[in-house]
Formats: sequence, C-alpha cells, structure tokens
Amino acid sequence: MKNILFVPVPSSWYGKRWGAVMTFEEALEALDSDEQKQAVALMREIDMQLGIDAELSSSINDSPGGANVVIVHDIKTAVDRETLRYVAAIKGKVLLDEQPDKSEKPKPVQKPGEITPKSSPIKKGGFQIVDVPPRKGHGLIITGMRGTK
Repeated sequence: MKNILFVPVPSSWYGKRWGAVMTFEEALEALDSDEQKQAVALMREIDMQLGIDAELSSSINDSPGGANVVIVHDIKTAVDRETLRYVAAIKGKVLLDEQPDKSEKPKPVQKPGEITPKSSPIKKGGFQIVDVPPRKGHGLIITGMRGTK
C-alpha cells in the first residue's frame, strides 16, 4: 500500500497571522522561501528520528477559499494506519510549535535550574483525515484544514 501524507505548513511560518488564508501568489512566493526549506528540514529530521524513509516535496494546495503550502510525503517505509496517523500528528504539532520567530527581539537567557512556564494557546485548524479504502496504489491521505479569515 502506498502512503502519501500532505502536511500543511501554517501561514504564520511566512509572517502572516496564525490561520490566515494566503492567495495563490503568496503561497507561490512562500514555496521557495527559507522558511519552507526549514519546514522541510524539520520533517526530514522527524522521519530520521522515527526511522521512516520518505521522499519529501513542497506543493501548493489551491482552492476557491485560498491557498496554502504543503509538504508532500511519499512514505517508502511500510507503516500501518495508526503509525501514519501518529506521524501526521507529530509533524503537525512540530510545525505549530517550532515556527520561525519573526520578531527581532532576542530570546531571554534562561539560568540553569530555572523553569520558565510555556503558554499553550488554543489554536484553530488542524488535520482532516481522509480514510481511503485500500486499493492498489492508494493509502491514507491527511490534508490540512485552514483557519477562518
């Protein structure tokens, strides 16, 4: 069974507010950006840590409601559906947690032994799981949901 995973990169990676919908032109510009290269590198690092062999490429998901940049994963390693869902959740969470900081403010230096609480705001959006019945050449596809305008 072929497993293809589409992981959307939040628009906040490209300097827009979280959940903002991009135009096709904005997504096209983001496609070749340093931020996109950083997102792909993060996905490769996760694959390496999880022992997954996958070919990654960047693409645009364009719809009448707007566009977003996605990282397409052609997963070569045999994984079951639950593992694929786990991988999608991990990758989505990492992209939400590790977005590039667009501010010029230096990050505060934490003293050894000091604990800094980390806020966890509620975020809109997430993943939509499209369960495709197993057929030759098909598998589980996971696509992103955009936030509201």
